[in-house]
Parts: sequence; structure tokens; C-alpha cells
Amino acid sequence: MSSLSIYDNKAINKNYEFYNDLLNSSKVLSKDIGEKFNNLLFNSVEKLVRPLIENTMKSAQADTLDPTQSLQAEIDQKNNPGILKIPPGNYGVINVNKNLRLTAADSNNPPHIQRINAINVSRFYVDNITIGNPNLSAGAVKNLPESEIGIRVVIKDDENVDIGINNSRILGVADGISISSPHPTKNTENQRITINGNTISNIQRDGINLKNVGQYAITRNTIHSIHPNYEDTNYTNLRKASNAPDAAVVLPNGVMAQHADGIQATNAKGGVISGNKLSIGNGTWYQAINVHHEADSPYRHLATEPVRIQNNTIQNNHDFAISVKHFNISNASANNNNIRAQAVDKRKELSTMSVLKETL
Repeated sequence: MSSLSIYDNKAINKNYEFYNDLLNSSKVLSKDIGEKFNNLLFNSVEKLVRPLIENTMKSAQADTLDPTQSLQAEIDQKNNPGILKIPPGNYGVINVNKNLRLTAADSNNPPHIQRINAINVSRFYVDNITIGNPNLSAGAVKNLPESEIGIRVVIKDDENVDIGINNSRILGVADGISISSPHPTKNTENQRITINGNTISNIQRDGINLKNVGQYAITRNTIHSIHPNYEDTNYTNLRKASNAPDAAVVLPNGVMAQHADGIQATNAKGGVISGNKLSIGNGTWYQAINVHHEADSPYRHLATEPVRIQNNTIQNNHDFAISVKHFNISNASANNNNIRAQAVDKRKELSTMSVLKETL
């Protein structure tokens, strides 16, 4: 995608003036030579100059389009697979339906995109991009619709899936990163999900949410300031709808609300969650790290990978700092995690790591 500077605009104006002067001069000259030569000279000059004028104006018009429309057009025209380096600037919601790598054209000045929806993709990557609504207040975040997801990826049912979300900043959205597969099949065991080095903050529910995916690596991410719509309710007045790991939160008036986790993985093949920093900030959630690969999952008969949760720093958790259910206990481990609880009025002080057993 190109962009015009003030100097480019001056150049266009000069070209436009030159071409028109040339065309007008041909009219005057043709009159001086004689009427018989008029059409021949004028038509010849016009055939030469007119396309130049039209192309110059088209170029100027293309560069004055809405930047989101221009970016979307580039995505739609990009080869599959392809790499798209996005210039600095502010863009709205973009949609991707092909294998693509989105990255910053200027690593020191990354672009800002409101939301990214990638549907039916098998190889999709985001690197060094700011996503969401940076100026949204915590109060506004609480009232966002569920569709306001920073990066939403729906995986294609393919034998070789590789998804990577790296070194990006996601803020002012409902969920930070959501990656899912609509049809769990044998292809799941070949899926690789990498989420590394991102900062996710000022969100309403889950920082990272994986569902029905293969092997994953969630590493070196910083997640803080989660603001669910029940944040202002005293913790002792809240209850869970059931004992399920993802059970809804029941408010004092009986209304059910979405629970919120820092990192949640549901029915995946397995993987590693390591080196992440999760701080509750001004928000509240039930589990900082919540892994529930159930015994009745369609993945239980696959050659599952172990779950390793290690070297994470967790502060101000609620029910569990870490909750793991991974088919059977022998495939789950949690080591060297730094769990710190801090007493706050609206939260109970709890510093617990729990690995839940499940027998196949």
C-alpha cells in the first residue's frame, strides 16, 4: 500500500499542469497552422497526454482512500500464502481468509489495527502489531460485546496447521486472542499454535483462549488489567454456576456472566505454558491459568502431548492460580511457578496451585 507525502502531491499537481498546458498548446498551435492540420495534431497529442492525466488522477485518488479499505484490498489481492508488511497508521477491522503473515513495515512504528478476524486459515501469523482500542476506559471495556475480540482465528481443517501470534500489543477488547477449530478431527495432532511475547491488557474476559486445537506453546506473554462486568461486585457476593472450570459467574441478582481467565485452553492436544506474567491489576478472574482437557474430549485417543506449566509469575488470583485437567495426571506438571497473593477488598486472598485428577 502506498502513501503520498506533500512532496508527492506537488509532483502530481505539476504533472497535471504540464500535461494540460501541453494539450492546450496543441490547440493553439493547430489553429495557427491551419484547419486541415488541426485534427491531426490535436488528436495525436491528446492520445499521448490523456492517458497520462488519467493515470495521474487515479494514482492520487487511490491514495486518498480510507486506509482500512486500502489495506483490506491489499489483503484480498495478496497471493496465498503471502507476507504483508503494513505501514504505520490507524486501521479498522480487517478480515483474512487466506494463509498470510501480517507484520509491521517499520518495526519502530508498528501499525494499529482495531481487530483482526482470520477465518478458515491453516498458516497465519501476526508479528509486532498493536490491536484494539488503546484509549478505551476500564468502564467501557466492561460493556463491550462478546464479538470485540482482538485477534480471532478459526483454523482450517488441514493436515498442517501453524499459527503464530508474536510480539504484539492487544488492549481495549473483550478477549485478547481467541484461536479455535470448529471440527475436531485427526488433523488436530498436527496443529501447532505459538503465542509468544505479547502484552495483553485492559480486557473484559480471557487474555488468551484456545479451544479444540493441537499442540501449543504460550510463552513470555504479559497479561494484566482484566475488567469483567462484575468487577465492582464484592467477591464474597459472587458464586459459580457449577464446579466446571469454565462455569459462569452468578451475580447477586441471579444474572449469569462470563467468567474470565488469564490463559484458558480447552480440549487441546497439550503443550507448554511458560514464562508468562499474569497480574490481576484492577480486575478479577477465577483462574489465572485454566487448562481443562476433559476425559471425554475427542482428543483423548490421540497421541497427546504432556502439559507443562512452568516459570510463570501470577499475582492476585481468585479460585486457582493454576488449574489443570489433562486427560490423566501423569501427563500434567507444574513447576517453579511464582504465585503471589495480595489482599484486596474485593478479593479473597488465595495462593493455590491445583492439579485436578481425571482417570481415563
